[in-house]
Amino acid sequence: MKPISLSIAGLHSFREKQIIDFEDLCNGGVFGIFGTTGSGKSSILDAMTLALYGKVERAANNTQGILNHAENELKVSFTFELENASNKKRYKVERSFKRSDELRVKSATSRIVEVGEEQFVLADKTNEVNQHVQDLLGLTIDDFTRAVVLPQGKFAEFLSLKGAERRQMLQRLFNLEQYGDQLTKKLRAKVQAVTSDLDKIMAEQAGLGEASKERLQEAKEELEGSQKLLAKRQGELAEVEKLYEKEKQLWQWHQEQVSLEEELRKLADQEIEIERKQETLKHAEAADKLKPYLEDLERTKKQVETSQQRIDELTMSLEKAKGQYEQAQAQYEKVREHKKEQEPLLLGKKEQLQQAKKLEQAIEEAKNQVKQLDEKRLNQEKEMAETKNGLEKARSLLVRGTEKQQVLKGELEAVVVPFEYREQVQKAYSEKQRLSGIQLSISELEEELKQKDASYMNLVSRQKSQEEQVKRSEQQGNELFGSLQEAYEVVCERERECEALLQQGEEHVEEMKKKQQREQVKHLALTLAKGLSEGEACPVCGATHHPQLATEVSGEEKDGQKQALEQILREFRPSAGEFASLKLQLQHYAEQLVAEGFSKAQLEKTDVAPIQELNEEALIDYMTNMESEIKSLQQDQLQIRDRVQRFLSDVRKLHQEKQSLHIQLEREEKDQEIGKEKLKKRQEEHLTALRQFEKAYPHMELEQVDELQKEISERDKKEQELKEKLNISVRFLEEQQQKTERFTNQVSILEKDLAETTFSYKTKNEAVEEKNGELRSIIGQGNVDVLWAETTQKLAKLTEMEESSYQMLQQLQKVYQSIERDAQAEQHLLQQSTDHLQASSQSWEERLGNSYFASAEEVKAAFLSEDVMKGLSERIQAFLETIKTIRHDLDAVNKKLHEQEITEEKWLQTQQLREELHSSVNEAVRATGAAQKALEDIENRHERFNDLEEKREEYAHLSEQYQKLQSVFKGNSFVEYIAEEQLMNVTRDASKRLGMLTRQRYAIEIDSQGGFIMRDDANGGVKRPVSSLSGGETFLTSLALALSLSAQIQLRGEYPLQFFFLDEGFGTLDGELLDNVVTSLEKIQSQQLSIGVISHVQELRARLPKRLLVEAAEPSGRGTRVKIETL
Repeated sequence: MKPISLSIAGLHSFREKQIIDFEDLCNGGVFGIFGTTGSGKSSILDAMTLALYGKVERAANNTQGILNHAENELKVSFTFELENASNKKRYKVERSFKRSDELRVKSATSRIVEVGEEQFVLADKTNEVNQHVQDLLGLTIDDFTRAVVLPQGKFAEFLSLKGAERRQMLQRLFNLEQYGDQLTKKLRAKVQAVTSDLDKIMAEQAGLGEASKERLQEAKEELEGSQKLLAKRQGELAEVEKLYEKEKQLWQWHQEQVSLEEELRKLADQEIEIERKQETLKHAEAADKLKPYLEDLERTKKQVETSQQRIDELTMSLEKAKGQYEQAQAQYEKVREHKKEQEPLLLGKKEQLQQAKKLEQAIEEAKNQVKQLDEKRLNQEKEMAETKNGLEKARSLLVRGTEKQQVLKGELEAVVVPFEYREQVQKAYSEKQRLSGIQLSISELEEELKQKDASYMNLVSRQKSQEEQVKRSEQQGNELFGSLQEAYEVVCERERECEALLQQGEEHVEEMKKKQQREQVKHLALTLAKGLSEGEACPVCGATHHPQLATEVSGEEKDGQKQALEQILREFRPSAGEFASLKLQLQHYAEQLVAEGFSKAQLEKTDVAPIQELNEEALIDYMTNMESEIKSLQQDQLQIRDRVQRFLSDVRKLHQEKQSLHIQLEREEKDQEIGKEKLKKRQEEHLTALRQFEKAYPHMELEQVDELQKEISERDKKEQELKEKLNISVRFLEEQQQKTERFTNQVSILEKDLAETTFSYKTKNEAVEEKNGELRSIIGQGNVDVLWAETTQKLAKLTEMEESSYQMLQQLQKVYQSIERDAQAEQHLLQQSTDHLQASSQSWEERLGNSYFASAEEVKAAFLSEDVMKGLSERIQAFLETIKTIRHDLDAVNKKLHEQEITEEKWLQTQQLREELHSSVNEAVRATGAAQKALEDIENRHERFNDLEEKREEYAHLSEQYQKLQSVFKGNSFVEYIAEEQLMNVTRDASKRLGMLTRQRYAIEIDSQGGFIMRDDANGGVKRPVSSLSGGETFLTSLALALSLSAQIQLRGEYPLQFFFLDEGFGTLDGELLDNVVTSLEKIQSQQLSIGVISHVQELRARLPKRLLVEAAEPSGRGTRVKIETL
């Protein structure tokens, strides 16, 4: 992260908008921000954190009292750049706040913008902007003020953080959450996913059922038989299809012949109407040829009449326009003479008024200057009084502040804690914290074991309930198999009945055919007998005596029964084929139940008693009823299919749940054993630690440690408060001393300015009186603006009258000339129209005489519109074309038929035969499809089981590995280990930096409790707590830690930090240490890091080449100002 620019307005002592160009400042590496105490140096860092996070660390409630008392709005804008190896992006954060009351402010606007060729608003709500900044930087405001921007009071905070707080900070700074909760969550999700997949695989394996090789072979044989039958039916259908296509073509040609002959008869009735329309069209065409001549004659007559009327009107208008023109010309000459007399007089008067006007403006300006000088004089007198009052107040505060400082120094000496006592209490406190942590861990483990026991008992209860469900499902499966057996027996029974019915029906039909042949013989004998007479020789036997002649027998009734029986047989055969499909489906359902283990038997056929012989009528009724029975059986089969599918789905789901529950029980038992072992180890560890504490601190009760630590903390807090108050008092006394000197200088300057203002006021007043006399001599008591307006108005009126008269003259002249031209043009047009009328009349008479029309009225009566004529012509032509086309098509159809004939009865018989064969083929296709589906189902199940077994072994291995990883990463031990390693890296680097700063006198180490401890190498390597350091030593140690922390953040971040700010501590260093610190900072700068220091130390200011100078605000005047200075 690299700062680019910062804009501040209305924050603390800043009033007017000030812009700081960090891009220029950072080019020098180390730069300084210098100014007097209270000038607003630290407010620059406040503006940076306010822009980024919407907070000021040192303000009450983070925002109270930050708005300048003389302003009602605060605005900050911070532009920064993020750069990594692949790209560079620039962002701008803008915020504004408005006053709520004397102390509080409320957020008005917040937004973060990505700056480039185009600007994109990334967020425009306060919380969204805060979150976006934190996501970009990877730092909270606490991290930012501990490791990047160190404002006043923040230097020693990281140094004094406890182990858990410091570890949490390091986890955020170095993104260690990915090795803790996030990694554990990922592992948990992986374990759940793998376990779920493993359960599904095992459940699916259980649900596949039997898929043996013998059953596979049977299915193949059934499929082969179905395919042969299908091939036979398809061959028969192909032969019939050829006959069907041939007769279909003949039937279409026959229908087309009949249709064409009917259309030809209808058209013959329309011939008379067509002839009448031809005659009408002929007259209309002749009239259309005469139409242009007639229209031209009538149009020319009308044009002659119109021209004559127009000429009369124009003659009258011309005389009127001439009179108006002469009158306007006289008026124009009169107005010009009047203007020539008055204009010179008015222009002279206007020039005098112009001079008076300038004089009046000069007087007004002089009066304004007098007024301003008077106001300035009064303000200076008021400011003089306020400055003198401020001077007295500053002197009084300076005396009281000195007294208060002496009191604070005395209180500070009384609250300092001895080093040995502090070290002993801190060690005892750390031991107690460790004991408390172990006890908390024991409580958590006990609670966890209770939860695991409850969970285990719940799983056992669920297992018992599941076993009962399995028993109920076995009973339901057996009952369902029994229903399947009953339905299968009914289907087999009905199938045998259908076969018997078909056999009896075919026998009856054959018997009827034989009877019909015998009746035909008898009918021939009867015909012969009717022609024989007694004594006449028989043509068959030659006998002349005929004692027993044949009698008439009626066979019509039996012929009707035969046809009805044949019809019902044709309709019944396809329905009878449905039984094979029903049996196959029921067998498939039974196999699924057997595969699930609900029965070891297969569906069996039962013996059915043969049906008795039926006559023709009973046979037809039985077949009709059987079709209804087949539909009922099909509906029963659908219901059984739904029951089986629902039942199998429930059973497989139950098996999956059972397998999953078994795995969970095993996992819970294993977790309980591990938890009990951990609890035992923790209890032993607690007992050992308690004994060690009693041995190490025999004179200190465990319960008293917190109170003693609290007492030291309170005394440390009091010590820190007193030090802060002393620092504030130093700054306060310096500020009051500077105010006293500034007020004294201001009084001297104000006295001088007041004298000059009073003299200028008197001089300007006298000049105003002199100019007033000159003005009255020109205009008297009148008003310059009124006189000027009257004169200007008179001049404008003269010009306006002249222009108006001239425009009227020009307008009337144009009207007169326009009418004159129109009259001449109209006269010429009349002459042309008269000549054209004579020619048109002569041409019309000639054309009319050559036609068979007697008058113009007859011609008009024969007129028809172009669309009507075109419609008649098209209708006549279409009629003739239609007759021609029909006759041609009829000849073509007759040639195609070529004396071939087909009757409607023969065509219907062929269609019926084709439909019957189609039904047979479809039935064979359905049977083949069912057999194919059954075969594929068995093959797929067999192949699927082998695939699932491979997956099951793979997922079982994965599950075992993931569970081992879970046990390794359980708790925060791995994250704590990484955090400790990062802290060690930071500490080692900080120790090197501290050695450079202190000439190898001090080093930083980590104690057994994860806290910082100082090693005094100049004093034999003795170790002491950080709380024993002096102010200067604390500053150097905190500086070394902060620099090391920033360096580590740069190594791990996506966008490395490229700047670092320090805002205190240099005043506690002597000259030699100050020189060491600056040299170290300059070395760090060479590592692509810009460092800014905020101080009022003159030696530091002289050392740094680039400086941002902060000029203090003026009392009740302008705000703080900033400018960049370069050596």
